[in-house]
Amino acid sequence: MADQNLLLPEQAAPLLRAQLEEEVEVLRHDDPDVYGWELLTRNIVKRAFGERSTHASQFGTKVTHARQSDDEMQAEHVENIKYRKGLLRAFIKELGIIPAHLPTVDDDRFARMAVDEARKSVAEDKREHPMVGCVVVKDGQVLATAHRGEVKSCHAEFIALEKKLRDATLSGCTVYATLEPCTTRSHSKIPCADRLIDRRVARVVIGTLDPNPDIRGKGMWKLQNAGVAVGMFPHAQTMELMELNRHFFRSIAESGTSTTRAQKELEGRPGNLQPSGLIATEARDGSARFRASDQPLGVFWNIMPFAEGPDFEVFLSGGPAMWLRLVPRESTSKEWGHDELLRCGRGPGVTLQPLLWSNLQYLRAEDGIGAYATINNLKRETETNSVAFAFNTGELWCVDTAVLQITGQRNLYFLDIARTLIQRLRGYGEFLQCLGIQPPFNWIAGLEGVKGWRLNCPPPPNYIATSPGETCLSDVVVASGTYNPAESAPISLRPFFSQLFRKCSSRIPEHIEEHIRANQKF
Repeated sequence: MADQNLLLPEQAAPLLRAQLEEEVEVLRHDDPDVYGWELLTRNIVKRAFGERSTHASQFGTKVTHARQSDDEMQAEHVENIKYRKGLLRAFIKELGIIPAHLPTVDDDRFARMAVDEARKSVAEDKREHPMVGCVVVKDGQVLATAHRGEVKSCHAEFIALEKKLRDATLSGCTVYATLEPCTTRSHSKIPCADRLIDRRVARVVIGTLDPNPDIRGKGMWKLQNAGVAVGMFPHAQTMELMELNRHFFRSIAESGTSTTRAQKELEGRPGNLQPSGLIATEARDGSARFRASDQPLGVFWNIMPFAEGPDFEVFLSGGPAMWLRLVPRESTSKEWGHDELLRCGRGPGVTLQPLLWSNLQYLRAEDGIGAYATINNLKRETETNSVAFAFNTGELWCVDTAVLQITGQRNLYFLDIARTLIQRLRGYGEFLQCLGIQPPFNWIAGLEGVKGWRLNCPPPPNYIATSPGETCLSDVVVASGTYNPAESAPISLRPFFSQLFRKCSSRIPEHIEEHIRANQKF
């Protein structure tokens, strides 16, 4: 039954708008009024959506770092307020999508109906599969019910939306799904989350999130990003579903992360690691580099108009490396010239950047151009520790030997790694689109030479780290996936983050998972 203390949408929206208009970002980070604003706003969010709602959890998340200067803390305060106000705008929009979006007595009734439907599920083979039920409701009336396998090998949402309600108008409907709608299917099939968005449903109420940590939360995020209100089943029904699908959940947990076929192939290959189906240049001397250690990356290129410069060769320095590659998903017969690659690389935002740099220079080679980091642009530097290379085939490959060694210690600082990869993935996506290459793109990311290094991850807010972190047991950490610039870069890179923690005998901490799911700034 609904919490009688919850505010009605028409009551909550004006209160949140009033908090949104408070200019707390101009205050000092240690001003008592900032804490007062946060506390009051969080209480309004709880009264609007529920004490244990994802909305309250999202708003309560705050990024903090130890040993910051006062200026850094002030800058972080401003970013946190901007993020929270962004959430408030989304919450206010959601309150207006459907007046009855809050948990109600009807939610309990229809959730029970969906659980009963899930019990009828039929597995398509001898593997463990989830038992899933779906109920479609409009104006309090049930339009359709469905369960997995009711039509052979079909998901419950597909059966309800496309088999039973193909010609119905579903705009404004509420769909009760016992398992988080999927976001990926085989090539010829449309994911359930996309189908729900296409049919303009107003609200989706979910029983349990997907137990696979590589995709958990993606369905919820995709629906919310499309303006669909998302709720969760009452606690009793969620617990019933957890018990009903215990064998499926256990099978996922026992397998660790549900590693993709491409990632399994990556882990099993010695030497050059290349993901299955990735149209890309062959790696040299391991998996991080596109040139052998004795081969130059290219020759220095003075890109100033009418400028003359020496043609000296530039090499990549040795040592542990981090790399990121972004590749068109389909091969193309087109090849881009140096001028075209440079135009996109130096365009708005300067999208062709190494992972770490202070001064930037360019180089050219027969197979493409590169932007590389230098210490002093006035000197002739024949070695760099960071380069981003654009091949004339459309592939981007950046390698860096500086990020991991910037502190001089054998530590893998998760925040530095995550921030760097997320930022560059977005920029490289813009670069490929500038060339006219359409997303989604394939990516591969990795670390090399890190066996024995410790993974350092920040503790949750208001906690202090008491351990230097677990030791990485593998010399190479690598994962691959796909990236669509219209979607979340942190979620796209989650397979790599998961692999990094797994190679260090750990799992992604829940507070980091929340940042990834909410697409928050690291």
